Amino acid sequence: MQQEIPVKSRRRWDQETVLNEIRKLETLSPRTVQQQQPSLYGAAVRLFGAWRTAVEQAGYSYDNVTSRRGPGYWSNERILREIRGLRELNSNCVRHTSVGLYSAALRVFGTWQRAVESAGFDYQAIRRDWVPMDNLGLRFRRHAYLPAAS
Repeated sequence: MQQEIPVKSRRRWDQETVLNEIRKLETLSPRTVQQQQPSLYGAAVRLFGAWRTAVEQAGYSYDNVTSRRGPGYWSNERILREIRGLRELNSNCVRHTSVGLYSAALRVFGTWQRAVESAGFDYQAIRRDWVPMDNLGLRFRRHAYLPAAS
Protein backbone atom coordinates (compact mmCIF):
# COMPACT_ATOMS: atom_id res chain seq x y z
CA MET A 1 0.00 0.00 0.00
CA GLN A 2 1.47 3.34 -1.03
CA GLN A 3 1.58 6.18 1.42
CA GLU A 4 0.22 9.52 0.24
CA ILE A 5 2.78 12.29 0.13
CA PRO A 6 1.34 15.56 1.37
CA VAL A 7 1.50 18.27 -1.27
CA LYS A 8 2.04 21.75 -0.03
CA SER A 9 -0.42 24.04 -1.75
CA ARG A 10 0.91 27.21 -3.24
CA ARG A 11 -0.57 30.44 -2.02
CA ARG A 12 -2.41 32.49 -4.60
CA TRP A 13 -1.42 36.10 -4.47
CA ASP A 14 -3.39 39.08 -5.68
CA GLN A 15 -2.58 42.75 -5.25
CA GLU A 16 -4.83 43.26 -2.23
CA THR A 17 -3.41 40.21 -0.42
CA VAL A 18 0.15 41.41 -1.07
CA LEU A 19 -0.65 44.91 0.23
CA ASN A 20 -2.31 43.50 3.37
CA GLU A 21 0.70 41.26 4.07
CA ILE A 22 3.10 44.17 3.56
CA ARG A 23 1.13 46.23 6.10
CA LYS A 24 1.58 43.44 8.67
CA LEU A 25 5.38 43.32 8.37
CA GLU A 26 7.64 44.65 11.11
CA THR A 27 10.33 45.62 8.61
CA LEU A 28 9.93 46.52 4.98
CA SER A 29 13.58 46.18 4.08
CA PRO A 30 13.73 44.39 0.72
CA ARG A 31 16.66 42.23 1.80
CA THR A 32 14.94 41.11 4.99
CA VAL A 33 11.65 40.36 3.25
CA GLN A 34 13.46 38.43 0.49
CA GLN A 35 15.13 36.28 3.14
CA GLN A 36 12.19 35.80 5.49
CA GLN A 37 9.20 35.80 3.13
CA PRO A 38 10.43 35.10 -0.40
CA SER A 39 6.97 34.23 -1.73
CA LEU A 40 5.58 37.61 -0.61
CA TYR A 41 8.54 39.44 -2.08
CA GLY A 42 8.25 37.53 -5.36
CA ALA A 43 4.51 38.16 -5.58
CA ALA A 44 5.00 41.88 -4.90
CA VAL A 45 7.59 42.18 -7.65
CA ARG A 46 5.47 40.13 -10.06
CA LEU A 47 2.25 42.04 -9.40
CA PHE A 48 3.62 45.56 -8.92
CA GLY A 49 6.80 45.47 -10.99
CA ALA A 50 9.08 46.32 -8.05
CA TRP A 51 9.20 45.97 -4.27
CA ARG A 52 9.37 49.76 -3.99
CA THR A 53 6.11 50.18 -5.91
CA ALA A 54 4.34 47.60 -3.74
CA VAL A 55 5.53 49.29 -0.54
CA GLU A 56 4.37 52.68 -1.79
CA GLN A 57 1.00 51.24 -2.86
CA ALA A 58 0.66 49.88 0.69
CA GLY A 59 0.88 53.48 1.91
CA TYR A 60 4.51 53.75 3.01
CA SER A 61 7.24 56.13 1.91
CA TYR A 62 9.96 53.92 0.48
CA ASP A 63 12.69 56.40 1.47
CA ASN A 64 11.77 55.77 5.12
CA VAL A 65 11.84 52.00 4.60
CA THR A 66 15.24 51.28 3.14
CA SER A 67 18.63 51.90 4.68
CA ARG A 68 20.07 52.53 1.21
CA ARG A 69 20.95 56.16 0.76
CA GLY A 70 19.83 58.08 -2.28
CA PRO A 71 22.23 59.45 -4.88
CA GLY A 72 24.36 62.27 -3.55
CA TYR A 73 24.00 61.30 0.12
CA TRP A 74 27.69 60.47 0.43
CA SER A 75 29.28 63.58 -1.08
CA ASN A 76 33.04 64.17 -0.81
CA GLU A 77 32.43 66.75 1.89
CA ARG A 78 30.17 64.45 3.91
CA ILE A 79 32.67 61.58 3.74
CA LEU A 80 35.52 63.83 4.91
CA ARG A 81 33.37 65.32 7.70
CA GLU A 82 32.39 61.84 8.91
CA ILE A 83 36.01 60.63 8.82
CA ARG A 84 37.12 63.65 10.85
CA GLY A 85 34.46 62.80 13.44
CA LEU A 86 35.59 59.19 13.91
CA ARG A 87 37.35 58.11 17.09
CA GLU A 88 39.08 55.22 15.32
CA LEU A 89 40.44 55.61 11.80
CA ASN A 90 41.76 52.09 11.33
CA SER A 91 40.13 50.52 8.29
CA ASN A 92 39.33 47.26 10.12
CA CYS A 93 37.40 49.14 12.77
CA VAL A 94 35.57 51.44 10.36
CA ARG A 95 34.69 48.58 8.02
CA HIS A 96 32.71 46.95 10.85
CA THR A 97 31.23 50.00 12.57
CA SER A 98 30.50 52.35 9.65
CA VAL A 99 29.93 50.16 6.61
CA GLY A 100 28.18 52.89 4.60
CA LEU A 101 30.94 55.42 5.21
CA TYR A 102 33.66 52.89 4.41
CA SER A 103 31.98 51.81 1.17
CA ALA A 104 31.37 55.40 0.09
CA ALA A 105 34.97 56.36 0.85
CA LEU A 106 36.26 53.51 -1.32
CA ARG A 107 33.88 54.43 -4.12
CA VAL A 108 34.81 58.13 -4.06
CA PHE A 109 38.51 58.05 -3.11
CA GLY A 110 39.53 54.58 -4.33
CA THR A 111 41.17 53.50 -1.07
CA TRP A 112 40.61 54.08 2.63
CA GLN A 113 44.12 55.51 2.85
CA ARG A 114 43.39 58.23 0.27
CA ALA A 115 40.13 59.09 2.04
CA VAL A 116 41.85 59.42 5.44
CA GLU A 117 44.68 61.48 3.96
CA SER A 118 42.17 63.73 2.17
CA ALA A 119 40.56 64.34 5.56
CA GLY A 120 43.91 65.68 6.77
CA PHE A 121 45.31 62.70 8.69
CA ASP A 122 48.69 60.97 8.42
CA TYR A 123 47.67 57.46 7.43
CA GLN A 124 51.10 55.95 8.06
CA ALA A 125 50.98 57.18 11.67
CA ILE A 126 47.58 55.53 12.06
CA ARG A 127 48.89 52.26 10.61
CA ARG A 128 51.97 52.30 12.85
CA ASP A 129 49.70 52.60 15.87
CA TRP A 130 48.08 49.22 15.10
CA VAL A 131 49.62 45.76 15.09
CA PRO A 132 48.17 42.30 14.34
CA MET A 133 47.63 40.43 17.59
CA ASP A 134 45.91 37.11 16.82
CA ASN A 135 45.14 34.50 14.21
CA LEU A 136 41.72 36.01 13.50
CA GLY A 137 43.27 39.07 11.91
CA LEU A 138 42.09 41.41 14.63
CA ARG A 139 44.21 44.47 15.18
CA PHE A 140 44.74 46.30 18.43
CA ARG A 141 46.26 49.62 19.40
CA ARG A 142 49.90 49.22 20.21
CA HIS A 143 49.89 51.49 23.26
CA ALA A 144 46.57 50.26 24.67
CA TYR A 145 47.18 46.51 24.71
CA LEU A 146 50.88 45.83 24.73
CA PRO A 147 52.83 46.22 27.96
CA ALA A 148 55.36 49.02 28.00
CA ALA A 149 58.87 47.91 27.09
CA SER A 150 61.17 47.78 30.10
